[in-house]
Amino acid sequence: MIAMYKPKVSVVLPTYNRAQYLDRAISSVLNQSFSDFELIIVDDASTDDTEKVVSMFNDDRIKYIKNEKNLGGAGARNIGIKHAKGDFIAFQDSDDEWHPEKLKEQMEVFKKAEPDVAVVYTAFIRKVGDKEFIVPPSSVKKKEGNIYRELLYHVNFVGTPTAVVRKKAIEKVGGFDQRFPRLQDWDLFLRLAKIYKFKFISKPLLTAYDVPGNISSNIDSLIRALRLLLGKHYEEIRKDRKIISKFYQRIGEALLEAGRKSEGKNFLIKAFIADPLNPKVAVKALASLFGKKV
Repeated sequence: MIAMYKPKVSVVLPTYNRAQYLDRAISSVLNQSFSDFELIIVDDASTDDTEKVVSMFNDDRIKYIKNEKNLGGAGARNIGIKHAKGDFIAFQDSDDEWHPEKLKEQMEVFKKAEPDVAVVYTAFIRKVGDKEFIVPPSSVKKKEGNIYRELLYHVNFVGTPTAVVRKKAIEKVGGFDQRFPRLQDWDLFLRLAKIYKFKFISKPLLTAYDVPGNISSNIDSLIRALRLLLGKHYEEIRKDRKIISKFYQRIGEALLEAGRKSEGKNFLIKAFIADPLNPKVAVKALASLFGKKV
């Protein structure tokens, strides 16, 4: 009996109605210089030509799964993880582009890394129209090792499509939390960072494109996700006045953007009370009380 082939890496690519961008994302995975992987494309009940685009690729490494109903990004990724055969999980988004050496460089780092390193991630280029930004920004001082506190303070700086993660580590922390309409990656990396170390490659090895209809543009989803994140990690967040102030500030600003002025003002005041010596928080709290002219 012939043993089934077991790839080193399982690449999970969830997609929902992104047929016009999917070709680029798939090609960038298949064109990797590191070839010992399977590509699991999870079609999250798309209604466009997603299946037709996938069928254009003749590559035995591709596994196509179509969900009967839409589960969202977290649910679709969990389906991919469940079907993964590799010891390492890599993530790709349907509108992003890996650079050819990405997997090779990350797996080289894993070869030399200690067993308690669960994640190797890279810098990436974010393209917004004609502008380009490098993520993580220079304001993030600690990018590898034990980065739990740094991840709590900053908006998530570990791009999901940049990360390769040990499958056992993902299984240990329970995968993506499907309650989150957004920020499920931030929540996952926080849970991983609490017990594992991260390694960082400063060379940008992915280009992320801001495209129309991206879930990141939904402000109501952001408010719900921030509140979920605050509640779930509150015992750790409350230990540092700067971190809890930052969370209150983010929620307050999102509420104001959504037109929920009274709620937004209350959160900005809570942010000021938590960290009264922060001048930026003080100005924002005052502005919410007396108007933008302040």
